[in-house]
Amino acid sequence: MKNRIHIVLLAGFFASLMLYVLLFFWDAPLHLSELQAVLCLSFSAVPAFFLQLWLCQLEYVRWTRWLPLCALFLAALIGAACLSGLVGSGWDALGGAILLCWCIVPAAGCALGWLAHGGKRSRRLGTAGLAALLAV
Repeated sequence: MKNRIHIVLLAGFFASLMLYVLLFFWDAPLHLSELQAVLCLSFSAVPAFFLQLWLCQLEYVRWTRWLPLCALFLAALIGAACLSGLVGSGWDALGGAILLCWCIVPAAGCALGWLAHGGKRSRRLGTAGLAALLAV
């Protein structure tokens, strides 16, 4: 039964990731371009949710469940360094702001994955993650 859950979660992750990449590179007509921009900013939570839930389901390698959050934290640090002027200048600050905004939605997907996994500790981590996102 667990193998089926793992396969379904991985299939959901890869299917939603493929849909997100196709959506990102889709040349939308002018009247749909606003919808495409909104979906490009908000749809990345779905692959992050499936990935985080799959990593939380793994029993033998518990440290892997922290990998998506560590990658997002590293991207947010790079964005904050560019935004504050520690790295680069001028247009790099705009790139840092865009990178910081891009990190919010996958982090929400990861927090929802922690919440959906269940368990007392996972619920606390997911709730703390969502509270931090709301604070930002």
